[in-house]
Amino acid sequence: MPKYIVRVTDGNAFGDIEVTSDSLIDACGHAIDRVQAFVDLLTEYFDGDYDDVYVDAVRDEQDEELDVPQQFLHWKTQEIERLTAEVVRLKIKCGEA
Repeated sequence: MPKYIVRVTDGNAFGDIEVTSDSLIDACGHAIDRVQAFVDLLTEYFDGDYDDVYVDAVRDEQDEELDVPQQFLHWKTQEIERLTAEVVRLKIKCGEA
């Protein structure tokens, strides 16, 4: 089974989590679940505002950087990608592309 190193962050701190999985999507999901469980504990026992966690980067066993599956990107990155696609669609519709 392939190994992935999934970098999970909240925008302030990050951690690299090694996950063995048949699927990049499953690996990212497992890493997020592990970190989210830790964040939930922090929130329960300490005062503080902990941001949402998201996947910042993924590498494979050969240390090659892989594309992060969209559903694990920060919500702002997802929104930027959605808006960029909409601008391209509108330019094509208007004959500007």
